[in-house]
Amino acid sequence: MFFPILVCVAVSLIVVAWAFNTSSPGLRDASLQVNLTLPSGTSAVTSTGIDTGLRGPNDFFPEGFEFLIEAPSLNTSQLPDGKTMSYSIAHSPNADMSGATVQYTNVLVQTGAGGIGAVAAQARAKLPHGPIGQYVGLIATPSASGAGDASAAKATLSAVF
Repeated sequence: MFFPILVCVAVSLIVVAWAFNTSSPGLRDASLQVNLTLPSGTSAVTSTGIDTGLRGPNDFFPEGFEFLIEAPSLNTSQLPDGKTMSYSIAHSPNADMSGATVQYTNVLVQTGAGGIGAVAAQARAKLPHGPIGQYVGLIATPSASGAGDASAAKATLSAVF
């Protein structure tokens, strides 16, 4: 008599565990996202920071928390053949990302090719489980010789969990 109830409970737990699978975070909070206008020319640009809520050296970044970089498609005037746009993740004690420390360089690199520019791309990165700056931001760096004018395009950095 209790066997069918036990089976229903077990199946329900399996479905719930599958729905909340932390190996592939996907939930987003709009307040944990920044947009970055891409550069025009050879200078790197840095976004403002996402406030992680970490305030001191004894605060640690939680497990199962990732950052998603979404790079837009870029046409040939924005990213000519052979030129690159590289995206890095940095952290800082300041919301404007001044004094930033680059945590991961070239998490995502777009390369113009075939006379069409570059397709939209995404990449995920986990910050180390340890103390980091209160704010996390995105840096877009064009090729050293310039990548055209990509200022009409925006990349996005989102916290996903």
